[in-house]
Amino acid sequence: MLTFPGNIVWTNISVHSCAYQDIIFYNGKFYVADVHGVVCGFDDANGPKATVIAPAPIETNDLYQKYLAESLGHLLLVSLVRKGLLFDDDDAEEDGEEEEDRDDNDEDKGDVDSNDNVDEVEDVKDSGNKEEGKES
Repeated sequence: MLTFPGNIVWTNISVHSCAYQDIIFYNGKFYVADVHGVVCGFDDANGPKATVIAPAPIETNDLYQKYLAESLGHLLLVSLVRKGLLFDDDDAEEDGEEEEDRDDNDEDKGDVDSNDNVDEVEDVKDSGNKEEGKES
C-alpha cells in the first residue's frame, strides 16, 4: 500500500515482487527496488499498478542489499555487500585463508565509489518524452 502527497487514503498496489528492499519518492513518483535489482515506479496516472522502469542488472546477486538514491538529479540503484551471518567465515583458517587476507578483502566490499556497485536507473526526467523507436 502507498499514498501520494495530497491523498487522504492509502491505495493497494499491484506488484510483481513481494521482496522489496528500498523505496524512494523522486520527482513526484514512488520507486522501489526488489532483491534482484528490478526497479518499478508508481504514479497516480498509472493507477495502483507498478511499472518496471529498469530490469535487473545483468550481473546481480541476491547477496547484495539494494538501495535507491538520488544524486545530482539522477535516480541510482546502489548495491552493497551484506555482512553478518551470511559472510561469517570462522572456518577460513581451515580453508587455508589467513586472518590478514580476510580483513583486506572486507575493505573492498561495498565500496560505492567504484562504478561496479552503482547503476544509473534511467534519466526519469526524460522518460516521458520518448516514443517507441523515436527520441525527441
